[in-house]
Amino acid sequence: GNLPVASCKKMKKALLVVLCLVPVCVSFAPPPGVTRRRPRETKVFTGGKEDMKRRLLQEASSPWRTVRGFFFGAFGLSAAVGGFTALTQLAASVAGREDALPLTQSLTNVGVDAAVVVASIVGWSLDQKAAADVTREPLPALTQDESEERTSQLLRLRVSVGLGDARREASLETLRAVAKQSVIVVGGPTPSVDDALRDAFIQQKLFVDAETLVVPVRLDPTTGDLDPADDDRPMYRAGFVAVPLDDGWADFLRTEIATAKDQGANTASKDGIVIAVRKDASTARRGVGKPPWKQLIDDIQREASSSSS
Repeated sequence: GNLPVASCKKMKKALLVVLCLVPVCVSFAPPPGVTRRRPRETKVFTGGKEDMKRRLLQEASSPWRTVRGFFFGAFGLSAAVGGFTALTQLAASVAGREDALPLTQSLTNVGVDAAVVVASIVGWSLDQKAAADVTREPLPALTQDESEERTSQLLRLRVSVGLGDARREASLETLRAVAKQSVIVVGGPTPSVDDALRDAFIQQKLFVDAETLVVPVRLDPTTGDLDPADDDRPMYRAGFVAVPLDDGWADFLRTEIATAKDQGANTASKDGIVIAVRKDASTARRGVGKPPWKQLIDDIQREASSSSS
């Protein structure tokens, strides 16, 4: 009888929630003396191994993505509710009500909530884009004759490699056979190639340790011709970057993009092509989109180790 009225109302609401949940819990419980058998799972064969591989690749490249998605959603929803409340407070402040918050404080509250909502949306969008990049499937394998011919054409192309004044020109075949370097070619429109190389530059120790060169082949989005590398940018002067030298690169890449489109990758000309060649001149990957660098390096090293043993 001494409890405040507000506390009594809260207790009644809590009791009502519990009473509503009791039938739900009872419906899931088996009758007395009966043990509920676990229903048999229906197996749907939709390329399970490939699906699992893509999920593992996605998680390895972007760990805790599910957790981040939860926090993005929780913060965004909380800020949206807070923003609605802040807007009502702002309306009261503008109207000049006596019990309203100061106008500057109301504006600050609205701004903070709006900033959190925008940040949550941007963060979630970037996470989704990264996941989409990682889950790109490799292109179907070429026939053995086609693969050998393409690899031969690729290895004849020339690049500039090295640091500062020590840079020198050589064919990829020389770098592969003499310097024992694996090669990853990233080609496509200049913006997509720059984006991929920027990520590689952050992880450049991977390529040094794996003795792997990256060849960024930039095509002018308007003309489709070879767009010279920007030597003023540090990522194009890194030791693991081999700069393409002649127009043969553009011809080679256009052929690869046309082949990818014939194989169903209609976005190849926009998203770019990735070709990885191991030290033994075998092709590790032909794919579309931004490469998941660490996984690609792991694949190259794993195959190289197994073939040498």
